[in-house]
Amino acid sequence: MKQGLRGTVKINMYVYEEVIDSIVQEIKRVTGQEVNASEISEPPDSSMGDFSTNIAFSIAKKQGKDPAKVAQELSEELKPRMVDQVTPQGPYINFKVKKKEYTSRALQEAVQEGYGGRESKEENITIDYSHPNIAKPFHIGHLRSTVIGEAIANLNEKIGYRVIRINHLGDWGTQFGKLITAYKEWGDPKELEETPIEHLNELYVKFHEEEKLNPELSDEARRNFKKLEEGNQEQLELWEKIRELSIEKFKETYKRLGIKFDTYKGESHYARTGESEKMVKEALEKEVAQIDLDGSIVVNLEKHGMTNCLIKKRDGSTLYSTRDLAAAKDRWKEYRFKKNIYVVRSAQTLHFKQIFKTLELLGYTWSNRCIHVPFGSLNMPEGAMSTRKGNIVELEQLLNEAQGRVLKLIEEKNPQLENKGEVADEVGKAAIKFNDLSQNRVKDIEFNWERALNFEGDTGPYLQYSHARATGIIEEVSEEAQGKDPAQELNSKEEQEMIKKISEFPRTLKNSAEKNEPHILAQHLLELTHAFNTFYRKHSVKYAETKELKSAILKLVQAFKNTLAEGLKVLGITPLEEM
Repeated sequence: MKQGLRGTVKINMYVYEEVIDSIVQEIKRVTGQEVNASEISEPPDSSMGDFSTNIAFSIAKKQGKDPAKVAQELSEELKPRMVDQVTPQGPYINFKVKKKEYTSRALQEAVQEGYGGRESKEENITIDYSHPNIAKPFHIGHLRSTVIGEAIANLNEKIGYRVIRINHLGDWGTQFGKLITAYKEWGDPKELEETPIEHLNELYVKFHEEEKLNPELSDEARRNFKKLEEGNQEQLELWEKIRELSIEKFKETYKRLGIKFDTYKGESHYARTGESEKMVKEALEKEVAQIDLDGSIVVNLEKHGMTNCLIKKRDGSTLYSTRDLAAAKDRWKEYRFKKNIYVVRSAQTLHFKQIFKTLELLGYTWSNRCIHVPFGSLNMPEGAMSTRKGNIVELEQLLNEAQGRVLKLIEEKNPQLENKGEVADEVGKAAIKFNDLSQNRVKDIEFNWERALNFEGDTGPYLQYSHARATGIIEEVSEEAQGKDPAQELNSKEEQEMIKKISEFPRTLKNSAEKNEPHILAQHLLELTHAFNTFYRKHSVKYAETKELKSAILKLVQAFKNTLAEGLKVLGITPLEEM
């Protein structure tokens, strides 16, 4: 499995969370009432305090009192750890932390390698994402599943879970009968080895063109797929070669994106091993499914508010729904997952509702651990690409286009930069990934080059540039700075805002992971970076009045840089030292 996101940090509660926990425990001690950490928030104005709660409302309702009066009484009794002042404001209770102690802890935590990580939970989470189709180009239609899925995998790994990354490939079905037929008719072994995806795609297109003129090709394709299902050696060897070459090509793209899967176990595994047929048999035996009038086998889900789930066609073949049922059962058997997550577009919402309900009806108590994480579509406006094949934009094309556009910007602004090609590739990938991850995943999004590559806007390149700026500051002043306790010096509004955002980072990671929402983390990184740039414009590190202040500010910049780097890595973006 992929390593490196937990780092060296072995902690389950950071200072930001510790203060919240102490407030929760104090409220419980004083009132006897259970309080959720989510009921502790931040006041709208930082001058009111660092944390706030409206718990007085619910207590007042139970006691028949005025909420403001309850808030006043509680404020006099609550004494949370690391809190300096507890003050009522109408029905709200505000808390101010002990600034020096809090600042010292926050910065000490934030400069540690792996900041934000948690101790291992020794529990598994399986995540199914990306899943391009064998023998077809890896196009941008697979981009959102790939980018969102990897971010969710990284988030869960960061907070301590063992993550199993699964690429459930579309590598079985009647289309392979067509492909085998086409290859036998017009295939070129040399082209297959050199440019497998391109050659196979051309053959597939040619088959459909020729099929219109020669309907017998359709019958031949069905015969070839039937032979494949029956394990015919010739068909099987050709299919395995097509699958192997496709995966190797996909791995080149995944390597460029910084992604590595633990398994490529696709639909074919469950069809060839008979696991799909076993699911059908089990569903019939448990009377969850029944034979329809036309001979097909369906799970009746109408009484559960959805259409029936077809698990076997009348011609005797299984479907991807059957294979998804078998795959879920297989994953539970192998991993005993805490969660089994599917990152698949919103159009498949009904499909997963049917699958999860069928698993429940079959008696699998773990069915409620299966989670569909839907997302909207990605729209690429006409004319956005300099190279385009029909209506399909291949992912490799998009990455190359991004690299080329960034390289042009670098040549204009920093032509002396070393490794310009590599830097351009990383910045281009950051632009593409962050354009997606910074937005709510359920929404349809549109890709815009000018917006995505804006170094001053809310973009991936903007975050990378800010990280590089922080690196430059540290390199420039680190030898000059001396001092002991930064908490004594960091008193300005801008410095305190940065500390607040830095200390909030671990909780943001946890929240983002629990909700399967990478955009929560992405937005936090933007807020953190905005705070850094506001601070940078108002406070000079190099020309700080004293060595102690210079040392304190340096520690703050180091904490910012490390926090931003950890967050970018979780989003699958490379933090750059120079741009």
